[in-house]
Amino acid sequence: MNKIWINGYMMNLGDKGAWKFNKDHTWYNIDKDKDVPEIMVYDVIGDDWGGVTAKQFIQELSEIDADEILVRINSPGGLVYDGLAIYNALRQFKGTVRTRVDAVAASIASVIFMAGDIREMPESADIMIHKPWSIVVGNANDMREEAEELDRVQNKLEDIYEKQTGIERSDVSAMVDDTTWKSGREAYELGFATDVLEDAKIAACIFDLDILPDIPERHRKMAEATRKREQEKDYRDGGLPKRDAKAKVSTASRDDGTKVAETKFIELLNQIGGQNND
Repeated sequence: MNKIWINGYMMNLGDKGAWKFNKDHTWYNIDKDKDVPEIMVYDVIGDDWGGVTAKQFIQELSEIDADEILVRINSPGGLVYDGLAIYNALRQFKGTVRTRVDAVAASIASVIFMAGDIREMPESADIMIHKPWSIVVGNANDMREEAEELDRVQNKLEDIYEKQTGIERSDVSAMVDDTTWKSGREAYELGFATDVLEDAKIAACIFDLDILPDIPERHRKMAEATRKREQEKDYRDGGLPKRDAKAKVSTASRDDGTKVAETKFIELLNQIGGQNND
């Protein structure tokens, strides 16, 4: 069975490969030389998305000898089990773990945020929680099996949100079902964050926010800017002068987020179209 987990979850196209993102860099960086060692999680999480494995992350984390660490997050999510492994590793860290959302902590990145003993957000930052998504190519049994797996994953995520916030389980489930975005102030009032920081300029995203559902308007504008930069780069890499590339991008029509997601799904399915799905 070929499996794709979209929007913050695992995607696997079997032995023929997987959809890769941001191949030229890893999704985290650890600076051990600061007085408070700093970990930056600033991309899509996990090796199937072009990063490195949670195993490597956890190995580096285990080598930090400090009373406190700061984990700064700006991520749309990634591989769910990598994220859960990172959450558990941070919860087991011997010192104080301070997590901070610099711009967006969506999907499994919001779970990593919940690992903090101290959880900080500027008012302009957001967390997003939602039901796991999946696309499965297979028969009816495959579909039922995948639906059960999605329910099981959702229960794991809701366990963490409930434990760390103190919110009633029914309310947590409702927020997950609805796909919920919360600003720093809202997250603090609900218990997702423990501190609200003085507002700062929101961090730039190096990932495509169009992969996320129900994006708040300020982040949609950020996603649009990211898309335009990437399009312009593609045109220039293809030989167009800078002025022509900018003009082409500025006149290009833009589909809404749903259409963008549908297009990506079609591209993914085309990749596996020639595979044997028996």
